[in-house]
Amino acid sequence: MIPIGFLGLGTMGEVMALRLLRAGHALQVWNRTAAKAAPLAAVRGRLFVNCATVAPDYSRGLEQALRAAGARFVEAPVSGSRKPAEAGALIAMLAGEPDAVAEVAPLFAPLAKQAIDCGPVPNGTLTKLATNILLVNSVAALAEMMRFADAHGLDRAKVAEVVSNGQLGSDNVRIRSAKLAARDFTAHSAIRNVLDSLGRTGAAAAAVNCGLPLTERMLQLLRDTVQLGHADADMIALFHAIERSGPGEK
Repeated sequence: MIPIGFLGLGTMGEVMALRLLRAGHALQVWNRTAAKAAPLAAVRGRLFVNCATVAPDYSRGLEQALRAAGARFVEAPVSGSRKPAEAGALIAMLAGEPDAVAEVAPLFAPLAKQAIDCGPVPNGTLTKLATNILLVNSVAALAEMMRFADAHGLDRAKVAEVVSNGQLGSDNVRIRSAKLAARDFTAHSAIRNVLDSLGRTGAAAAAVNCGLPLTERMLQLLRDTVQLGHADADMIALFHAIERSGPGEK
């Protein structure tokens, strides 16, 4: 199997690296908190893959710099939180030169249920930023749903059961509605990270004069949630900011 260098062992990186190891890949890992333990290899002739969600211009510049240094580059941001990462059920959005994407795609078999070729850089990043809009709005809608349920004295667990088994049921809805019902705010995707990622969506939209009114509202709710002290909680902690909102507040 192809030897792999893996950089970053955070909430998502740790479980992704473990799945690659269990699939039989040889890994050389590097993490920011132990940087001196693993020097980086020479660049020329290497194929670099970035799974982080970064700014599109950064990804484009990184590809250009690596190409100038004699290396290749594929961006591969992933959709999913810690639970899908543990299950190898992420969605990877690959972008780069076709031969590089074709070479990288099989490496995602232990990590993702699908690895989708999105075209040239930075289309993978832009696709991820687009999907952020639906993800954050859907989670905010779940939180607002539970706020409504609480105001009317409904059984949270029953509300979660209904929405999980209805036409909008998905892994995300099932997991996060159950967490909301249990008031379990332990992070699968932390508020601070979601704010950073959705902020990149907003910036990319502004760069092309694309108005995103729902995204602007979500960014404010995320900032409010951080100010309430829930930066490291799961994104369902948006509930706290929604709970503080008054009737008709904009």
